[in-house]
Amino acid sequence: MFHDDWHGTAVVVLAGLINALQVVGKAIEVVRIVIDESGAAGAAIFKLLMKAGARQVVVRDRAGNLFEGREANMKLAAADAIAGVIGADEFHPDYIVPNVFDRRVAQAVAEAVTQVTLQPGVARQQEKPTSQIT
Repeated sequence: MFHDDWHGTAVVVLAGLINALQVVGKAIEVVRIVIDESGAAGAAIFKLLMKAGARQVVVRDRAGNLFEGREANMKLAAADAIAGVIGADEFHPDYIVPNVFDRRVAQAVAEAVTQVTLQPGVARQQEKPTSQIT
């Protein structure tokens, strides 16, 4: 299931992080990440960052740290596709995520996610309902 508010936010956060880490020359496995005020999107961000290789992630809410450090592959592919829209020669501290109106994003994400869904065990065909409303 892909919930666009939660998982879409996580995909864009990861895409920005991928490019930001390239700007500063660091790997996701060695940086410390804090997600402040975790809600549903924060939980989705946490899960995707961990799947992407992050090892030092702390999730906080107003009471303090919450925790440290099925189809996430599609989300990872989407984040990589978004990050890949920007060429390495275009990176700078103010440009790490493509503009929301960049027409290359939708095509890149569609192609990447399609490739992942074709792998065995990633996606399944939805069953048709047994009853219909007339």
